Amino acid sequence: MSETLQRLIFYSLAIKSNKKSVLLFDEPESNMFPFYIKDIAERITEDKTNQFFISTHNPYMLGSLLEKSNKNDIAVYIVKMENYQTVAKLCNQKQIEELISLGSGLFFNLDNL
Repeated sequence: MSETLQRLIFYSLAIKSNKKSVLLFDEPESNMFPFYIKDIAERITEDKTNQFFISTHNPYMLGSLLEKSNKNDIAVYIVKMENYQTVAKLCNQKQIEELISLGSGLFFNLDNL
């Protein structure tokens, strides 16, 4: 069984089998074909009973989550190292809209936010 299929089954079952839970997904897009990345993002955004914390380095995952989510239900943090410290910056609504407009190039433009 391919790794993409294994991951698709795992994340789908994690979403379906939990209700009123907090789910932490660390780079759910790893080793997945892009079509299925969007599928997982849609499953996450359609689930209204769970809260998700997702870390990603993938523009398709973040873009799909931003496009499909209710803008009042999503928070985006940009995390980076500055002076040997981890700094997390919460994006405001305007910055989230700018991320959506950047498409697949959004990770190359984070310093401009």
